Amino acid sequence: ANASFAPEVHVHQLLRSKGVKVPEVIHFERENELLQRSIMVTTEIKGMPLGHCAVETDTRKILFEAGRDLAIINSLLVEGFGWIRRDKCEMTRLEAVSSFHL
Repeated sequence: ANASFAPEVHVHQLLRSKGVKVPEVIHFERENELLQRSIMVTTEIKGMPLGHCAVETDTRKILFEAGRDLAIINSLLVEGFGWIRRDKCEMTRLEAVSSFHL
C-alpha cells in the first residue's frame, strides 16, 4: 500500500534505451482504484531455461549477453542508499530513502 511501481517503470524504460533486454512496460497505474495498489504490466519474457539450450554455442552467447546486460544494470545511478523511494508519481532519477552529501 502507498507504494508505486514508478521506479520499475523508469528503470525498464532507461534500460531498454541502453539496449538491455528487459520487457517493455505496456500499462502502468500509480494506484488502481479497485485494487488500491500500483499496477505495472509488461510484455512477456520470451525464451527458455538456460538448461534447455545447446551446451556450447547457445549457452556462451546467452551468458555473454547476460553479463553485458548485468554490467549496464549495475551502472545505473541511485541517489542515496537503502530501499528505493516509491512515493513519487513520476521518476526522473532513482532515489533511495536515505541520502548523504559529501
